[in-house]
Amino acid sequence: MPTITPAAAGLHAQQASYADPAQVDPNESDGEGEDGYVNGGYHRVKLGDVYNNRYRVISKLGWGHFSTVWLCEDGSSGGYVALKVQKSARQYAEAAYDEIEILSRASENSGVNGHQTYPTGVVELFDYFEHIGEHLDSKGQPRKHVCMVFEVMGPNVLALIKQYNFK
Repeated sequence: MPTITPAAAGLHAQQASYADPAQVDPNESDGEGEDGYVNGGYHRVKLGDVYNNRYRVISKLGWGHFSTVWLCEDGSSGGYVALKVQKSARQYAEAAYDEIEILSRASENSGVNGHQTYPTGVVELFDYFEHIGEHLDSKGQPRKHVCMVFEVMGPNVLALIKQYNFK
């Protein structure tokens, strides 16, 4: 796994400005809103949390309808990774496992042939695991959030649009 620093990844302080979901304006496009933190929804991630005994949360990178994404320090390599924490409802977990299967197959097809590596042009999935959440399902069992660990990429499209004043 390559070692990358936040600066080398193009990460800036403004990306960490709303790590607490309670401080996010749900009407603002930059935040997922407090109403998503319900049974079957997002998992509350806090700065400093450690996932899978390895990934320490440093700042929030973004969010989407299915998940939130966090910059983490990898305790094994000392490098930085992006941790995607999926919502816990069944349909989101199924989508996460579909994504893992697709990314794993893409990775298998980027192997080394002699001295030439064949890149896929697809983000690299380093690891995945399930994290026990705070909510219970209908049987009283704790809900699980599928977590995926990726290489750190550059800013998302919305961040780029905003950076260039929607031009």
